[in-house]
Amino acid sequence: MRNGRTSRTTYDSFGSNFHIRVPPAEKTMPMSEFRRRAEESH
Repeated sequence: MRNGRTSRTTYDSFGSNFHIRVPPAEKTMPMSEFRRRAEESH
């Protein structure tokens, strides 16, 4: 859970649940920042 939000995905076709954890805020960035960095790397 981060910022009061929880994300869960269940893949029932494989026979068992698989939970995805949201990374901590310090390991994420807004999409606009991601795009800026991607454009700078070209």
